[in-house]
Amino acid sequence: MNMNKKIILQLFKEQMLKQNTLRNNFHLSINDVCEILHPKTIQERASIHQLIDDCVNHGYLEPAKSSLSAFPKQDLYTISVLGLIKLDDE
Repeated sequence: MNMNKKIILQLFKEQMLKQNTLRNNFHLSINDVCEILHPKTIQERASIHQLIDDCVNHGYLEPAKSSLSAFPKQDLYTISVLGLIKLDDE
């Protein structure tokens, strides 16, 4: 499996549209991403973790926030506006 940031961002966008959810209310965990992508090896799973970290560091993904709290939810991410723009640019 050839993984890259675009695949991760596309997955977030597709799942958000599939669930018909607003960006601010949508989130996926790393485990959700792995369930969808079905990594076959430990290295592929580690690659997914690294790509999600890279997307967060570039501002393409952001930690999901609960509507009840200003603090991010643990290990849940949402695609940022910048991430959606990045997908449209490519």
